Parts: sequence; structure tokens; C-alpha cells
Amino acid sequence: MKPSLANLQASQDVKDVLMKCWSYKPSDRPDFITLMKSLEKLPKKRILARSPSHPLNLSRSAESVF
Repeated sequence: MKPSLANLQASQDVKDVLMKCWSYKPSDRPDFITLMKSLEKLPKKRILARSPSHPLNLSRSAESVF
């Protein structure tokens, strides 16, 4: 059973990518190259300033992709 996306705080584009990855039929799921292309098209989150919650060494982490 897949978790609901109703309460996920993410753009519809991100939710669409997740739904494709969670497709019931494995053949309907994107391969890695297709997934990467989809993720690269998503708007990047910009961090305006560093803070204790965003230290310098983590500012280019996975969160910058989403």
C-alpha cells in the first residue's frame, strides 16, 4: 500500500514524478535516465542564507534538487 500524497508539502510536479515511480505495473515506472530527466526539469529550491538549519556543508544536499 502506497502512502497518500494528500498531505505531502510538495509541488504537483513532484507528486506526479512520485506517482509515476509508484506505478502498479513495473513496466509503467520510469527508468533511471527518464527519472533523472524529470527531476532536472523541476524548479530548484533556492536557499537565500545559511543558518544553523542549513549549514554550509549541507547547502547543496538533496533538498536543493526539490
